[in-house]
Amino acid sequence: MRPQNKELEHQILNAALELLTEKEPVEIGMRDVAKKCGISATAIYHYYKDKNQLFMKISITCLSELSERMKDRLSKISECRQKVRTALEVYRDWCFEKPKIAILLFSKLEEDIGDEDIMNFYVCNRLGEMLLAECQDQNCYSGNDIHLDTGIVISGMWGCIESIITKRADPTYWNEGISFTNRFIDLIMNSILGEKNESTSS
Repeated sequence: MRPQNKELEHQILNAALELLTEKEPVEIGMRDVAKKCGISATAIYHYYKDKNQLFMKISITCLSELSERMKDRLSKISECRQKVRTALEVYRDWCFEKPKIAILLFSKLEEDIGDEDIMNFYVCNRLGEMLLAECQDQNCYSGNDIHLDTGIVISGMWGCIESIITKRADPTYWNEGISFTNRFIDLIMNSILGEKNESTSS
């Protein structure tokens, strides 16, 4: 079996991601990615068996980057409620920083997740569950299903973010994405963590 060339594999991922920010996923084939990399169509199959596997690798790579950014910020915080708020803010800020990639990951790519990928794909959910479990241990969590609440919080947060990115929110807030999403974060914090003070961040 041909040894993997990590530099070329990285080039393939970057080329595919660039194409995905320009075209719909269904419009992209493995030959398109190979052509952009300057390699043969045959060569690309030494790295990925099909475009679904390639797109899944892109998703996991991007989500890992997001997760690492969260962990770095959280490592500087000790209070459990503030950790939850910060994680949501980092998620929001990352999506606003990379809107095309966020839309791609959370709205466009149809995921065919195998057992070996599922933990990596839901890495932010697992981190969220750990944060709520920490709040529960410190008697700050007022819900009764951490797994469910984590899923709802992340889905709801993405809905707010997407409405700003795609300008589907009320036009008043199109240029006020931070204050718009901060209000949603306040509602979450009040609802499941009993935090009554609204955020003052801009």
